[in-house]
Amino acid sequence: MLLNQLKKSIEYIDMIIPDSLKKIYISSFIKKQLSDIIDGDLNFDLDTKEKSASLEIKLIGEEDPIEVSVEKYEILFDKKSYEGTYFIKAKKLSCSKEWMEGLLNRFVKNQKIPIPEEYAVFL
Repeated sequence: MLLNQLKKSIEYIDMIIPDSLKKIYISSFIKKQLSDIIDGDLNFDLDTKEKSASLEIKLIGEEDPIEVSVEKYEILFDKKSYEGTYFIKAKKLSCSKEWMEGLLNRFVKNQKIPIPEEYAVFL
């Protein structure tokens, strides 16, 4: 029952909040998480209908920005824990740096990565 209520809440949020506002919110989260390795600003794009996202980011020590695309993702909820935990799972990834794409596909693709609930509902 709780899971159905959560799904309905997420669907409602998805209907009333446009992707442009979600992008701003999620961008601030990404900036906070990567603040120690970012050299400048980042560009983030999100399509919640298609469940895709892209990120252009300049990392410390890199000459040019790196582009990362998540062409398909899903949000999962694990109700086994007391409060439950949200996860994001990237199904298809690509990157402008071949070696980094290899790492992403080896270590990130299809892995359940925990995300805070306040951000999960916007994805």
